[in-house]
Amino acid sequence: MFAALVLSAACATDPVPRASGSRDAGRLLPSADAADTDSAPWPRSDAALASRDAAADAHSPLLAADAATPAAQPVLDAGAPKASTDSCFGRCGAPELLAIGADCACDVGCHARADCCADKHELCSVSARAPLCTLTGVALDPALCGTDLGWTFSHGDHVEVLYGDSYGADCLDPYPNDDAQGTLPLARPAELPTRLPAQPVSCAGVLALDKRPAPRGQTFAPILLYEGESALSLYLLETPLTGFSDGEHAYMIARRGNNIADPLYVSVRDPSAAPGVLPERTVYRVEQTYTSQHFQNLSAATVRHFVPDQPAQNDYGPGTHSVLLFGRGDFAGPRSRDVYLAQQRLPLRSSDGSFGWAPSYFAGLSAGKPTWSAAEAAAVPVLANDFERPMQTEVAWIPALARWVMLYGGDVADWIDDAPSDQPRQGAIHMRLAEQPWGPWSRATPVFWREHAAAFLHCDAPAVVAAGNRAGCDRDELPNDPAHSYAPGAWGPQLLDFTGCIGGDLTPSQPNFQNGGIVPCLGSQRGNLYAPSVIDSWTVDLAGDQGYGHAATVYFMVSTWMPYQVILASLTVHLP
Repeated sequence: MFAALVLSAACATDPVPRASGSRDAGRLLPSADAADTDSAPWPRSDAALASRDAAADAHSPLLAADAATPAAQPVLDAGAPKASTDSCFGRCGAPELLAIGADCACDVGCHARADCCADKHELCSVSARAPLCTLTGVALDPALCGTDLGWTFSHGDHVEVLYGDSYGADCLDPYPNDDAQGTLPLARPAELPTRLPAQPVSCAGVLALDKRPAPRGQTFAPILLYEGESALSLYLLETPLTGFSDGEHAYMIARRGNNIADPLYVSVRDPSAAPGVLPERTVYRVEQTYTSQHFQNLSAATVRHFVPDQPAQNDYGPGTHSVLLFGRGDFAGPRSRDVYLAQQRLPLRSSDGSFGWAPSYFAGLSAGKPTWSAAEAAAVPVLANDFERPMQTEVAWIPALARWVMLYGGDVADWIDDAPSDQPRQGAIHMRLAEQPWGPWSRATPVFWREHAAAFLHCDAPAVVAAGNRAGCDRDELPNDPAHSYAPGAWGPQLLDFTGCIGGDLTPSQPNFQNGGIVPCLGSQRGNLYAPSVIDSWTVDLAGDQGYGHAATVYFMVSTWMPYQVILASLTVHLP
């Protein structure tokens, strides 16, 4: 869950010219010093960025007021001047525009760094984003009061979903196994909302939650993990980390224990591990424990074809030839800043019953080709020196974009850590792009932040106005900690007035704040975003839209913490 962090207890302000990023036959090439982009300082002109962010977001197609849909409301200031759709306007430099050729325009700051086109498509590729509907919660299904995470992977004729610490109908959790699971349709439902709602809406009937045949106490059917004949608990903070399919078997990698260095559990769905348990699909057998330094926070993606040392032969489309693992050493702190890559041939379980978990680790490039090692000690990061609070990280190949998409970021509750983070925009979901899984990866770009999802989040200011607080303001309310502690980072304005979010007491109450919950009765806490999970098969290919070579609407789930739920959201991305 979100509290797993407890386990580990752009353009510069003074631009420096550099070699230009360029395009060759429609292919975006990295700038000459792409490896150094993350070491550059982030802009500090928060006051100027505030109005430009407002301009860009208020005029996004999914965020602007729509005369045909009165319920749709702008999230930010719609009165700000409109930003050019052909510019990095609002992301770096000054607002004066400079045209660079017929197909690229950028602002002064980007031009001074001589990487206009690269910035345009790396930093300004998201043209629209929207939270669409709630997928979980008691309003949708009384068997599930609250949950988080929701790791997805295609398996058979549906999408599997693995949730984290979950609460049943009573909103309390006295059970040794508390992780829920279910399925989504493989094809994106046609009836999904398509625009930003002013009030939270639900996607009733989209998620099929696994339930007990005859509920007694615990109302959903929890994931059950067996090692030999022993049933292992998956209690608070012990959750699935990722899942994948080889076309025949569904696999889950889970965390147990309360130390970030504890081994992980590689398991396969296997009803024979506990005969007679219903539904059968909730039973997993541990095949191997996996002790890793770099893959404690990981994401798995299966591909159609993968030849480790011959990248020209690779096909990253949907398939079951191999699984690629992207990992970090933690969810926050120095160990989390580097991303590592491993690859594993599928299937894991062979016809003779043996299990072949033996990942090979990316060990760097030699003459432009990737090298691999069976020893994790030889692994080198594919992305280094990221910000220190990446939270859960999702990596997925999006064929319509011809890119790997990395989504990560978000924030934690103040009772875990109320110090401002070093994210470009604190609390936002960030995106990076790459043509190859080993990079180079584009800069960390905030693409979906709390203001966008206001209708689905709880504001931490009390409903009754107190001295210094207004309902809807973004202030922390921990006991004996009255100071404002939420800073958005260098990318966004300092927003204290957070309109459109849920005020007052939540119904039902936040499960984690019930008596008996993990953090009993600490009082008000704000909604936060974390744990994005891409639903690959729901992607909409928009190739040719507005003349772009690659464009897509990507659907993903994201957890909100307060209320304790998972919502569906989308990003529309345009690339050359």
